[in-house]
Amino acid sequence: MGGIDDSALQEYAAYFSACNDAHTIRIEATPHYLQFADKIATLIHNTLPNVKLIFILREPASRLFTGYRNLRELESNTYGSWTFDQFVKQAIGFHESADHYAHDPRQRAAHYMHTGCYSKYLTTYLRVFDSSQICILFFDMLISSPQNFTTQAARFLQIDDSFYNSYGFSQENRTRTFRSRTMHRLAFRVNQVFEPALNRYPALRRSLRNIYNQFNEAKSNKETPSAESMELLYDLYRPHNLELRNLLHQYGYTDNMPAWLASESDLDASNS
Repeated sequence: MGGIDDSALQEYAAYFSACNDAHTIRIEATPHYLQFADKIATLIHNTLPNVKLIFILREPASRLFTGYRNLRELESNTYGSWTFDQFVKQAIGFHESADHYAHDPRQRAAHYMHTGCYSKYLTTYLRVFDSSQICILFFDMLISSPQNFTTQAARFLQIDDSFYNSYGFSQENRTRTFRSRTMHRLAFRVNQVFEPALNRYPALRRSLRNIYNQFNEAKSNKETPSAESMELLYDLYRPHNLELRNLLHQYGYTDNMPAWLASESDLDASNS
C-alpha cells in the first residue's frame, strides 16, 4: 500500500495555510482516524512516518450516547425519531452486519456502537507505528483535570507545558440541541467548506459559532439513557474493555487508569 495521492495532500495542507516556517508543530483532530484504522493507519505511516498520534478514549457506552445525540441532529430524517433505547436495540440486533456505509440505518447504528471497541483499532496503530509515536489519554482526565491532561499531551509533543499553568480552560464542542435541524445540517456543511479559512482566525470563528448557537440552539429537553440500555452496553463492551486494559498494560500504561478500566478482577469475572 502506497501513500496518499498529491491532490489529497494538497487539500490536507490547506488546513495549515496560515502556518509558516516558525510553526514547527501542526495539530489537527478527528475521531475517524481511530475507527478506520484498518484503512488508513498504513497510509498515514507511509505519508507522515514521523507523525505523533494522540488517542483520547472515553467510556464507550457514554460515548455512544453522545454520538447518538449528534447523529439525531445531523441525520434527523433517519434518526430524529429514534430514542436511545431504540438505537441500542437496533445496533445490537444488527451488530454482525455493522457497516458505516450501509443504506440501512440499523447497520450504521451498529457501526457506531462498534467504534467503542477500542482495542482492535489501537492494535492496528501499535502494529504500524512505533509505540513512542503514540500517546493514549482518557476523556475522564480531560474532564476532571484538564491541566494535567494538557500537560501530558504537551510533554508527549515536546512543547513547553508551562504555558498551561495559568491557562483558562473552558468547555468546547459540547453536545447541543437545535431548534432547526435543517439549518444545523446546512451550517455543518458551510463550516466544512470554510473551515480551512476560519482556522486562520480563531476569534472570528468562535464569535460566529456563538452567534449561531444563540440563534439556533434550543433549550435542551435532555434525554437520559435508560438503565436497561446502559447495562446492555456495559455487558457488550466489557470483554473489549478487558482487551483494551491488557493491551495498555502490555505497552506500559498502568497508572491513572479510568474507573471503567480500573478493576481487572471485575472485568475478568464478567467475561467468564
